[in-house]
Order: sequence, then C-alpha cells, then structure tokens
Amino acid sequence: MQAKVSAKGFTNVLLVLNMKRFVSGEHDQARFERLRGREEFAHALRELWPQKITSQSRFITLEEEKRRYGRPDHMTTEQIGFATGVFRSLMLEKYSFPAYALDKAQVEFSDELMTNFQFRTLFWKIWEKWDIYIRPTNTGFFVIRLTHRYPDKARPFIKLSQDILRLQESLDIRSAQNWLRQAREKFVDDKTALAVRERSVRAFLEWLGVDETYAGDVLYYPVQWRLAMEVCSRFVEAIGSEIPIEGERPISLEAPRAHVVLTAPGDSGTVRRNCSRPAARPPGTARPRTRPRGRRQSPSHSTCARTDRAPARSSSW
Repeated sequence: MQAKVSAKGFTNVLLVLNMKRFVSGEHDQARFERLRGREEFAHALRELWPQKITSQSRFITLEEEKRRYGRPDHMTTEQIGFATGVFRSLMLEKYSFPAYALDKAQVEFSDELMTNFQFRTLFWKIWEKWDIYIRPTNTGFFVIRLTHRYPDKARPFIKLSQDILRLQESLDIRSAQNWLRQAREKFVDDKTALAVRERSVRAFLEWLGVDETYAGDVLYYPVQWRLAMEVCSRFVEAIGSEIPIEGERPISLEAPRAHVVLTAPGDSGTVRRNCSRPAARPPGTARPRTRPRGRRQSPSHSTCARTDRAPARSSSW
C-alpha cells in the first residue's frame, strides 16, 4: 500500500550558464578568459555592477526583495559557513558576490508573443509560478535560482515532481511552423484572422531565434533554459552590457540571439527541495483531527511523520 506523501516548504532549481556566451566578439572573449577569477573582475561584480543596478528597476537586491515581500531574514549560506567555522572570513570576503531578485512586474513581452499558445501554456505559466534570482560569479558564470514556495499548504510529492518536469518540457519549433502553414490554408479567405495568427507565430519563432523557413536540426529546447537565457539577457542589459576593467577598455557584453541548440559547455542544472514538514498518510486514512486543548495525544494516534525544521542555510539566496 502506497502512502500519500506531501510536504510544506519550497523547491529550488539551480541553473548555471557560462557568462562567456554573452561576451561580444572573439577578441573580448579571449580577454574574458584571462579575466576569470581575477581581482579586477571581482571588483566589477562587488562594486561596479551593483551601482548600475540601482539605476534600473528590473533587478533588485535581496535586501530590497525581503523588505517588499516580507521574506524571512535568514543568514546566507556563506554567512553560516563562516559562523559555524566551515571556512574563514577570507572565503566570505573573496568568493561571495551579490545576488539579485528579478521583479517580474517590470518585465514586458510583446502583445503578439503573449497571444501565442506555446508561449502562454509552456513558458508563461512557469514564469509566473517561480521566483527568479541571479548571481554572477568571479569564475565567469551566471547562477540562476528558481524558487517555488508552498509554506502553508502541504503539496503532494507527485505534484512537486510534476513542477520540475514542466520546467523540462520542450518548446516545439516544428509544431509552430506547421501550425502557421495550416493557418494559411484555413484562413485563406480571412486576411484579418490570418494576420493575427501570423504575427503571433512569427513573434514566437523570433523569440526562439529562428524564422518560419528554418529547416536545420531541432534539438531539445527545454523551457528552463529559455527562461535562464531570458533572465541573463535582461541582466546584461541592466548592468550596461559591459564589464568595466580599470585601466583597460571594458569588455563588451550582448544578449546573444536565441538558438535551438540552447545548452553549451559550462551549462548545468540541479534541483533541491527543502521541506520543513514532510508527512505521509496511507490511502483511505482520514486526516487526524485536531486534538482538544490539554489532552495528550498518544504516538500511536499520530499519522504525521515530522522532521526537524530545515536548517537556515536552506533559506539562503
């Protein structure tokens, strides 16, 4: 007999993108490789990019996000590592860099793209559901964190797994191209309706980096990586599309044209679930009633298995 397992807490999905793909031109890419890990790059991440962030509204500091949305004020993973003696303050000073939250209310997509069926059902639902964070690192990567919170109502584990699977659903270029051809046959006598549908599909294909005539290889194009590319591209714009280097010409950045071959060397992802109150209940078993005040409940009457609350490190950025 299988138990119905559920939990309260939150799910983190971590995606890592190589920052080099956002560097413009081979010459600057070679300079970027030499810059990785150096103090000049660390200075840009800690001092110069945060100054750029203050002049725009799409990305906000984690402190500002906590203030706006009442997030719990927990220590970061790095601070806990220092406080518990896992590493010294040098680790905190040299290898910890600012992270930012995306204010999705400040991000707009075109009206034509918003009317597209695949965009609405695959990408937009994910975009609306998950909180999005980004952290650039001194080793030259963008770390994207997607967080889905369910602190009050327990969510079945099968639903939690489905949440992750939906992130990995593939955007279908061939289907969009076929649908456009079918629409031209179906609405041959209705130019107005055809124009609306053509604009929608063309906007979707352009967003993916192809057009209606694309006939090349179509590889796996998961929603999560398109979302990560969208966030990183917006972040590159927010910090002025450059890496300032003292005494040298800045390294130019640009939002790369999306492409059906989305993943590249250095890209990776992982999933972490943080459950503060996992519970298991056999099928057909009624939920335990709230016991009267003052009455002691015997362990044999409990159908809820509880673990200790997740450590503070699980609530870091």
